[in-house]
Amino acid sequence: MGAKLEVDGSTDPLKAQEFFLVLSSTGLAFRRCELIWVDGSHVGVQFVTEDKE
Repeated sequence: MGAKLEVDGSTDPLKAQEFFLVLSSTGLAFRRCELIWVDGSHVGVQFVTEDKE
């Protein structure tokens, strides 16, 4: 599962390939993401999940 995001500003910091997307002002809600594609100010990400055995 993933998402298409619109970035306000430069996408250069996202070149790390993997990052945390913070979803709340307190930082308590977040998702670990892997960068899939960049097209101008839009990026595609895949949510990274830990496989539980």
